[in-house]
Amino acid sequence: MTRGRAVVFGPVQPVFDPGFFDPISAWLRAAGYAVELVDTLAVLEDDAMSVADVAAEWLRRRPELSESNLFCGNAFGGAVVQAMLPAVGPDAAVLTVSAPTIADASLAQRLGEVAELARHRRIDDALRTLDFYVRSHSVRSPFVEGAATDIDDIDDACRRIEMGMSMLTSIDLESVVADHRGPMLAIVGQESRLVTTATVRVPEHGVIADIPRSGMRPHRDNWPAVARALAAHPIFADARDTNRHNIEGAA
Repeated sequence: MTRGRAVVFGPVQPVFDPGFFDPISAWLRAAGYAVELVDTLAVLEDDAMSVADVAAEWLRRRPELSESNLFCGNAFGGAVVQAMLPAVGPDAAVLTVSAPTIADASLAQRLGEVAELARHRRIDDALRTLDFYVRSHSVRSPFVEGAATDIDDIDDACRRIEMGMSMLTSIDLESVVADHRGPMLAIVGQESRLVTTATVRVPEHGVIADIPRSGMRPHRDNWPAVARALAAHPIFADARDTNRHNIEGAA
C-alpha cells in the first residue's frame, strides 16, 4: 500500500550517485513510499547561491515537490530540506541524515578545507580529505586512490564540491527548524568528523538519533541501529503497524 511520496535530496558528490541513500531508500519503499532521489546540486547557477537559494530554486522548478508526504535529505541535501520548511507546510514530515542546521567552527573549517582544494582543481586531494572526514573510526572504509579518474568533467566536479561545501560553512537554519510543527527525525553518526549533534537542531518535539559506531554515513556504517531508529519514530507508526512484514524484512 502506497503511503505517499518521499522526496530525498542528496549530498555533495562530484558526480551524482543515486545510491547515496541506500539502504534507507529500500526501507522506505518497503514501508510503502514512492521514493524520488534528487541530485540537489543540479540547480547550481550563480556562484553566490546560498542553501536557501538552492531550496527556493528547487521549489521554483518543481513546485509539486512541496506536496510530498516525507521530505528527506542527506548531508547538504538535508540542509536544503530544512531551508524549505517555511514553504512546504508546517506539518510536513522530515527525515535528515548527517544534515547540519548550524555550522560551528570545526565544521566550517573542515568544509572550507575541502572547498579550497576543489577551488584549485585538486580533485584527488579534495576527495581524499572529504573521505577522511566522512569515515567512521570504527568501520573500515579505505579511500580508493585514483577515484577521480572516473570523473568525466573535472571542472564540474570541482565546482559542485566547492560550492556545496562553501554554502554550508556559514549555515544557520536554527530558527527555521525551531518553528516547524511537523514530525522530524535527524539521524547523526556519533563518530562523524563533520556533522555532529552540536551542529544539528530539531524542533522541541523532534528527535535526534545519535547512531554509535558510525560517521557521516550511519545508514551504511551501522544500518541495524538506523533501521531501529526509523521503525521507532512516529513518522512511520502507521506504516509500521500495517506493513510490518516488509519493514522488518528491509531492516
